[in-house]
Amino acid sequence: MSMLTEARSIPEVAAEALARGDAAIAAAARAIAAAAPRVLVTVARGSSDHAADYLGRLAATRLGLLPVSLPPSLITVDRVRLDLRGTLAVAVSQSGRSPDLIATVRAARDAGALTLALVNQAESPLADAADLALPIDAGPETAVAATKSYVMSLVLSARLVAELAGDRAFADAVAALPPVLARAVAADWTAAIPVLAPAATLFVTGRGFGLTVAREIALKLKEVCGQAAEAVSGAEVMHGPKALIGDQDPVLALAPDDSGRPAMETAVGALGRLSRQVVVVGRPVAGASLSLPIPVSPAPDLAGIVLATAAYPLIAALAGARGRSPDAPRHLDKVTETL
Repeated sequence: MSMLTEARSIPEVAAEALARGDAAIAAAARAIAAAAPRVLVTVARGSSDHAADYLGRLAATRLGLLPVSLPPSLITVDRVRLDLRGTLAVAVSQSGRSPDLIATVRAARDAGALTLALVNQAESPLADAADLALPIDAGPETAVAATKSYVMSLVLSARLVAELAGDRAFADAVAALPPVLARAVAADWTAAIPVLAPAATLFVTGRGFGLTVAREIALKLKEVCGQAAEAVSGAEVMHGPKALIGDQDPVLALAPDDSGRPAMETAVGALGRLSRQVVVVGRPVAGASLSLPIPVSPAPDLAGIVLATAAYPLIAALAGARGRSPDAPRHLDKVTETL
């Protein structure tokens, strides 16, 4: 199945997962609540790490948990012995087979953490290594570039946080996602292709939840389109990276209607004084040369899920415009196992 086909299946996949209910999520939430963690430690690589970034921000804003990303190399290379009592360690993975993630989860469990695996392949060594496991529920994903598994990791994260918070309104907002995702995947972003396709390098910028998705988009632009894309905060870009921006250098600015929107409006205004090629995702912003439409999400914290869903068809089209196949990224395999 192609990257584009799998991306277009996201609304249906989300609807089916949500229809299956949340008994397993509720059971996991009860176990987590009983452990009363004070810190959320995340462990992941690639697109899954971007999903873990979203989970960390959501847990911070809605649960008050301090999010920390744990580099697996601390365990597999440096052999560090950690004290993780009072923490919830969550590993996110598509395959659940990478040795570094498995080793890190085992080490976290031995160090006193309650461990949870969010994994698309429920029968996997990673799921076996953790105290708790929840299925990402994206179904089989054969395209090398992750799309629906990434989005469904975000959906599962939102469902779990809603359960932990006991927030019925947020849970209802998550349940309302599928028709919004259908509008997102059908959004017409083709106007951005002539601007972005010629670029060898570009910045993807966002704030808050938008920055977590900016990292995923930049990764896809690298692996699928062959562009040296860098994700950078709308604040950080003004400190040093802006020195790289020329008058005709494109910038993709993510400004959905969420908590990061006011800051991104300021950032886009400043970026527009540096480049004539600022493409904003969201409602028009002064300083942008082009705006790409995005549906309003059921809750501001879910805007990143909508944004990512809308971005994948553009990325596939950009790959084609650059003479590349989105289904045959150079040097890449579907499953990467690292230490």
